[in-house]
Amino acid sequence: MSNTYFSHLVGQFLYKKTIEKNRKCRILVILHLYYMDSWPAIRKYLRNLSPYTHDLIVTYIPEHSSAETLEEIKKYKPGVKLCACENRGFDVGPFLEVLSETDLKRYDIVYKLHSKGTGRKCIYIYDQIFKRSDWFKNLYNAILGGLSVHATIDALYNNKTIGLVAAENLITQDPKHKQAFTLAYAREKNISINENYHFVAGTCFAIRAELLEQVKKWKIRLEDFMPTQRGTFSLAHAAERFICGFIEPLGYTMFGRKTRHPVYRRKLKRYRTYTALRLLEDPHIRIDYEFFYKFIEGRQLVYEIKELPLRCIKRLWNGQWLSLQETHAYRYLQGQVHQYREYCMENEKLSGLCMSEQRFSKLIHSLQNGYDKTFMPVVAQGTYELLDGQHRLCWLLNTYGPDYVIPVLCIAPVQYPRWHQRLKEYLKTRVKSLFTRSV
Repeated sequence: MSNTYFSHLVGQFLYKKTIEKNRKCRILVILHLYYMDSWPAIRKYLRNLSPYTHDLIVTYIPEHSSAETLEEIKKYKPGVKLCACENRGFDVGPFLEVLSETDLKRYDIVYKLHSKGTGRKCIYIYDQIFKRSDWFKNLYNAILGGLSVHATIDALYNNKTIGLVAAENLITQDPKHKQAFTLAYAREKNISINENYHFVAGTCFAIRAELLEQVKKWKIRLEDFMPTQRGTFSLAHAAERFICGFIEPLGYTMFGRKTRHPVYRRKLKRYRTYTALRLLEDPHIRIDYEFFYKFIEGRQLVYEIKELPLRCIKRLWNGQWLSLQETHAYRYLQGQVHQYREYCMENEKLSGLCMSEQRFSKLIHSLQNGYDKTFMPVVAQGTYELLDGQHRLCWLLNTYGPDYVIPVLCIAPVQYPRWHQRLKEYLKTRVKSLFTRSV
């Protein structure tokens, strides 16, 4: 049932006895409202908590805020606590900041919510396809829908084995590269989580308040996060996994509530066939996780392994095609140290990938102890443009010469037939014209 006023009334009628039983349950809602235009939809979900005693804390980013929306929130919930925050750590940083100043003994259940963006036309992630508001609706319908809200509260308030409730299809596990990033952050912060952790993709859930006492002990504050920036796996991404990943090792379960989600079967089949994630499961290939995350994770591609001499591989730098002998990494091996340092700084600005003399020295040392041919360079199919593995190749070139043959991973984006693109454009035009006529 969709989240309408009718479902709100039906939920109160069907769960009348449950509501009475749980009337004393004390609830705290912590909402990070980055997208102010999401407030009307979120307000409809929050109204389903009206039978219960609940407090509301709303964090927001001043430069992304609307004074009108903030006034509406005050009218909706007198006594609401509004907290202005720096734009750090996405929704997780503000949540942990508020948590550090909250007396959790006053509550039984905490709802962690945020204004999930709905601007993406389509995304394939965690073996599902989400379009527009699909992800948002899954997160909220599972725990705050007209019917689900009462079942969620009842489960957490009365079943001592349940630690967290969220949408069933969004309680998931990470692919290998994100697991590696998360566990590295966990070691750095001395946080103990299950290596095969589960977490809520989208980070909206209801959790037993007493469990968050453990999260407070980590003493991670807003100032610990870098300013919010997409394209990098940051502490914020790791922290959203920490918040869930410690629950199961303590003996609690993460209970998934079923919610409607469109399957998009035809498109899902295509994405599964061509997803770049296949590279992580191929036993013949090892790939740099940082490169994978930044540049090819969400892409659909075809790939093959080819044997190529080093002289065939080229590097595109600042609009110019370079042979491996002309790259800064190769020239560094010839003694041009100063130019290499300048290159490292410029490359980090352009790509976000960090390289240094120290890292290059460590790489050289590992290569001298044996070159792992499964950890192969990545090139574009056809042009053999180098996409990843420049430093490995330059060391091989310097050691064995330009005719040395190595296995390389050749990738290319999936090309759909022209008729497919023309058909899509035709259908879009027809639908638009029909809609215009009806208006």
